[in-house]
Amino acid sequence: GLLPPGTNLSINKKNVKIIEKIGEGGFATVYSAKDNQRKYAVKHCKCQSTEQIELIDNEIEVMEKCATLDHPNIVSYYGTSKKTYEARDMMPRRIEYFILLEYMDSSLISYIKQHQQQNKILPEKKLFMLFLDIVNGLNLVHLQKPPI
Repeated sequence: GLLPPGTNLSINKKNVKIIEKIGEGGFATVYSAKDNQRKYAVKHCKCQSTEQIELIDNEIEVMEKCATLDHPNIVSYYGTSKKTYEARDMMPRRIEYFILLEYMDSSLISYIKQHQQQNKILPEKKLFMLFLDIVNGLNLVHLQKPPI
């Protein structure tokens, strides 16, 4: 189920408290969370299949490689906590991941959707600036040895 507001988590020696759910996808839910200093995003993934576990492990591996890059166009990664539940009572083995990330007030997708809903056209210059931000972040990860 969902993590209720006020749930305390310890992720990579950071103790955070869940504020609220801010999004969800295929097998993950994203929450806002906070500690004494700042606000974070917590991606909570519940994986049962080997394929899901491999996908998340690969995603975490990429985030760990990007963690030291410190670039304004790459979301900061602060660590992962992992819980394994062995198969029992007709329930398959599953792994839960709690991934601690930089909190962003908005996303590119929500920005674009907001403009679409208001029937506003994004000016060409703004689109170009957004495109440059994406390319700059992507360029940095591709310049790593080996490329990410």
